Amino acid sequence: MYSALLKMMNRKADEIPMTTEEDEAYIQQMKALGSIGYLIDFEVFRPTLNENLAVIKLQYDPVLLFKMSIIMLLFRADYSKTEYLCIDSICCRDFLAVKNGEKTPDKKQLEIFHKRLKKRAVFQQLVDELFKLTDEKGIIFNKDGVEYKIPTIRGNK
Repeated sequence: MYSALLKMMNRKADEIPMTTEEDEAYIQQMKALGSIGYLIDFEVFRPTLNENLAVIKLQYDPVLLFKMSIIMLLFRADYSKTEYLCIDSICCRDFLAVKNGEKTPDKKQLEIFHKRLKKRAVFQQLVDELFKLTDEKGIIFNKDGVEYKIPTIRGNK
């Protein structure tokens, strides 16, 4: 057992086989999330979010909640899984620009935010705008949200 573990540790990352298609899909989702976070300025969505959320009091930044909604969409997750990903995943926390130990919105806050935008028919408009921006930057999503063609990022934005 110990020698097998040492052999595994000494292998290069590209030599380690993926165990399932789900693992490969998860890695692609994380790469897409990283690319979106690096290439897209989410502040462009703030005016629309502020305009449509003026009535309700949110404890968290609407752009942060929108980013959590993108995680939910990208991972096809429910509110609970999204909350967990945002707490547990370093990649998701980087995307959200949340430091270690800093609180993220809980599933109830996300649900209120998400339902409010859907009720006002704004959420789909924002997602379409995001996908338009990602297309311009070279991040292409399949209609099913499974396949990603992600550009290699070098240097500054």
